[in-house]
Amino acid sequence: MQSKPLVSYIMTAHNAVHTIRESLDSINTKQHTQICEVIIVDDGSTDSTFNLLENYPFAVQYQIFRKNPRIGRPQALNLGIKESKGDFIAILDADDVELSTRLEKSIEALTNNPEIDVVSGQYLKFGNWGESNKPSKMPTDSLAIRHSMSRFRNPIAHSTCMFRRSWIENLGGYSAEFQRCQDLELFLRGFKGSNYLILDEIFIKYRTSGRIPSFKYYLENENWRDIVMQKHDSISGKRKKYLRSEHSSPRVERLLKYLYFICRNLLD
Repeated sequence: MQSKPLVSYIMTAHNAVHTIRESLDSINTKQHTQICEVIIVDDGSTDSTFNLLENYPFAVQYQIFRKNPRIGRPQALNLGIKESKGDFIAILDADDVELSTRLEKSIEALTNNPEIDVVSGQYLKFGNWGESNKPSKMPTDSLAIRHSMSRFRNPIAHSTCMFRRSWIENLGGYSAEFQRCQDLELFLRGFKGSNYLILDEIFIKYRTSGRIPSFKYYLENENWRDIVMQKHDSISGKRKKYLRSEHSSPRVERLLKYLYFICRNLLD
């Protein structure tokens, strides 16, 4: 009889056949088999992702769910959490790679600090935009974390986070309203009354996109972020400062931000 896992990894996948094996390999180790399970939700893949999953040599406890038609990422995450058993929930995207320190450091933080609800860490970029030896600089000081949240900037890299089951269940899970920026919305919604811990430890290798995102894609993400900001403007009385001005040219502003975004990622 399989023992109850302490940690449940939730992984959603959509057409991830070229990356998901490497992601699974990083959490299918002896370290993971003793205390973890992996829940994978194949969300409407049209490639051979599901066939790969069916034939993958799992050593860790696992469950695979296939949704067709596609239900969307927040719903897929909620399904994975609902079907999981662990007291701690870890997120790993189907194109990222976990490093060996993440599991131990995250469990240690949540076990030794019962007041902490969410723990996350830093990441290294790799992939088509090149590999970087520079870790991310997510804030680790509590005041810096609060400042980042008040500016609607997500200081928690989603694929590095681990949180308590009780925390996510009390919040009602991810909001199905947000097909993008669902992690930002969740952490903003849970910010009041919760404690977030961000460690100065590299937890994952974050795969950059196979291509530079188009301006249209970037603009859509920014529009979703605006919607999140409008929903959670009670966190900061300065919302209008960060939203588009009625008298500005938002498309020009965002084109400039997009160019900055591309340059920053290429130079990192």
